[in-house]
Amino acid sequence: MEYNGKVQVIEVNRSRDWLSQALRDLEHARKSMRLRDYEWAAELDKHYVISRYPNGFAEGAPWEHYTRRDAEKCVRSGERLVGWAKDIIEGKQGGGRQKA
Repeated sequence: MEYNGKVQVIEVNRSRDWLSQALRDLEHARKSMRLRDYEWAAELDKHYVISRYPNGFAEGAPWEHYTRRDAEKCVRSGERLVGWAKDIIEGKQGGGRQKA
């Protein structure tokens, strides 16, 4: 927005929206584990791209490369991350790294 030759910056805090979506994504990952769709649970983690697209591995479909153990690890990581973010948003901690 232009204002008297200067740019006016309007800050909007969308942290609660991001947290809300993260909680839904985490619940979806848990449901995917119950359905044995382990590659879908892995999307919460660094595995996001390779768990979605067939060219992420030299051969085979992404679902062929993921196990229940992989999915459980990704969901646990997602739970810790969402819990950490929630604590910060709700003012329960200062934002430093939390021990896993």
